[in-house]
Amino acid sequence: MQDLKIPNIDQHGVNSVLCAIEAELAARPVKKGNKPDAILMGGGRLCSNDVRELAHFACRKNWNILYAAMDEIKPLEALASGDLEFSYFSTDGVSETAVLTKGKIWKRDRQSHARLIFGGKEGCEIWMKASGSFAVRDLKAAPSDQGFHLSRASIKDRMDRPRRMAPVVTSIGQALLVYDMMTLLRLTNGE
Repeated sequence: MQDLKIPNIDQHGVNSVLCAIEAELAARPVKKGNKPDAILMGGGRLCSNDVRELAHFACRKNWNILYAAMDEIKPLEALASGDLEFSYFSTDGVSETAVLTKGKIWKRDRQSHARLIFGGKEGCEIWMKASGSFAVRDLKAAPSDQGFHLSRASIKDRMDRPRRMAPVVTSIGQALLVYDMMTLLRLTNGE
């Protein structure tokens, strides 16, 4: 397979971060033999038009999408500094896609499962259930800063584990997106 040279994107670094994030969020479903209900994509920051395009795409394809925005030139530095921002696109596949933006990944403690926090202490949290689908609820308390550090350390640990992966780069509207070859296989198989 030929590796395309996409300017200004470290596609392998972005994909490595994405695969580790998916492994972190999907630890519970994988243990039960289930796959995530949402596909994970990532790349640079999305402008409002990119968010609209991705929401329309999610609805048209009937895919829930979790998007991880990072510095696509230096994704490992983005992970280390906590400069990852998540958007979640949940669709009914008919006419609507709900979008949560400006999320951060968080863990209560080392043994707990990772969650995404949206909107700070007034917002909501989502996490992946054992079935692979995301659950959403209002935040009950403000998340501790330590939990953000724990989640990044856990993602970094997962990045250090050997895993087969290959990035796929595509565009939706003006946004260049990266996702893993295994995600592409899930999409083409309709899983």
